[in-house]
Amino acid sequence: MANYLHKSALFKLTDNVASIDATQNNADKTDFESNFKSQAKNIDSLTIAETTFEVNKTYAQFKAIIDGVTITWADVKYTETEGGYRLYLLRDTLL
Repeated sequence: MANYLHKSALFKLTDNVASIDATQNNADKTDFESNFKSQAKNIDSLTIAETTFEVNKTYAQFKAIIDGVTITWADVKYTETEGGYRLYLLRDTLL
């Protein structure tokens, strides 16, 4: 059985990050920190199985798959570094 790891990145500092919209990133980061970070689970690391497909999403796309009923922010795992956040949602279907 395959799994799909939906993931998104938010940067704390955008000065050295090429090809992102810094204004949008900062708004998304503030949204995550203010509204959802406390509900998600902070993890130290993530090991990806060979049968897992990684699906990169923008924060808006990632947030859209969290419907609040079937999938909640409590299902989301994240890692935090000095550089930012990596958000993860593991599902058995492609969303």
